[in-house]
Amino acid sequence: MSSEATANEPFLVESGNGNIKDKAKETVADSKNKKGSCCRHRYNLCRKWSNLCSWFVRLLQHLAGLLGENIAKRPLLSITVCIVFVSFCAVGFTWFKDESRTEKLFIPQASRAIKDLDTAERFFRLKVRGESIILVSRPEHPNVLAPECLKEAQDVHNQIIALNSYSEYCLTLSGQKARSVEDCVTIDPFDIFQDINLNKTLIEIQAEVNKAYNNKGLIMRNGELFQHNFRRMFGDVTRSKTGHHITGARALQLQYFISDPREDDVNKKVLEWEKSFLDKASSLSITCFEVFYEAERSTDDAIAENTGADITLVSITFMIMISFACLMLGKLFNPLTGHSLLANAGVFAVALGILAGIGVGQWCRVTFVSMVGVVPYLVLSIGIDDMFILVDELDRQPRQFGVVRTVKEVMSRTGATVTMTTMTDLVAFAVSTSTSFPAIR
Repeated sequence: MSSEATANEPFLVESGNGNIKDKAKETVADSKNKKGSCCRHRYNLCRKWSNLCSWFVRLLQHLAGLLGENIAKRPLLSITVCIVFVSFCAVGFTWFKDESRTEKLFIPQASRAIKDLDTAERFFRLKVRGESIILVSRPEHPNVLAPECLKEAQDVHNQIIALNSYSEYCLTLSGQKARSVEDCVTIDPFDIFQDINLNKTLIEIQAEVNKAYNNKGLIMRNGELFQHNFRRMFGDVTRSKTGHHITGARALQLQYFISDPREDDVNKKVLEWEKSFLDKASSLSITCFEVFYEAERSTDDAIAENTGADITLVSITFMIMISFACLMLGKLFNPLTGHSLLANAGVFAVALGILAGIGVGQWCRVTFVSMVGVVPYLVLSIGIDDMFILVDELDRQPRQFGVVRTVKEVMSRTGATVTMTTMTDLVAFAVSTSTSFPAIR
């Protein structure tokens, strides 16, 4: 029989006299005694590279064996050190900061486009947040210029400008902070009516709208003529057959403009105001119109909602993977050879790794994005495969070995493999940090 160990034979075997022999060492010794080689020359690069790789693997095995031996000799100390280290990393959550703005996540902040926008912002007001409400007339009220419908639209407008902090964040033509809501830039048709209570007939309202439309000197709050803003306020306009006078419209749009601040803390307050705007718009109940609304943050909210839409499915998959790992590693059908505690410890170790990793990221002031929610699923799938390797090697060890030697042998023989796979994953994730997209970093 050949003295070399096959792929299915253990490295450590018991001889007839009860001694343990390492067949891996015998295999290496036999290979040295063999004559003939494809790389006979002493300076052959192939042989040098092979020797270097072999030396590196042996070094990893030796270091992993020492690590396993020290851990096995001091298990309580090792567990305590790990928990303390993870707890220290978790302190980073004190600086937890999330980011959901699309322009911050998917646009490189050092790109030429962002720099040009910042340059233009010094001379022109470009960074403006727009909020709008569209009122579409119901079939029973086909004309938005009808007095009862126009009053309802004005009531909607008054509720919006009455929201807390509206005048603090609204856009002004001067660029300064508004002293009152009268300074805020809006696009709405109510400024043209002299009677603020709109106690007018439909004919009188039509006359005032046509007068304002033909008035070349009527400037609205956004600095534009009423005629230029007309199409932005009224939709599906109807006119008379003679004279082309405006007689009605089926939709009315109200637009509000908010300054887009650079400071993150102020921006957060603006987002909170937009949330109150959306809440108010969603709670409107009026008889003349169907209400449609959107805010600048609506796109970000939609992305965040879709990102978290599958959280239930991800959670179920997460639990299935944990159950599968515990079932296979614990060998519940054969508890005598099972490692149920080791299986649960392996899953727990992955959880600690996730906690430590995110904590270190927060220590480094890395902003948290909602897509990171799928990382635990990915990390668990990467980390559990090493547990299968360790448990399989553990089953190969002779039963008469003590705990310290068993752990040392297992770590020595699997350390190189686990280290290589871990380094591969580390390099892959490290390369991704070089991308210019914050969402991927």
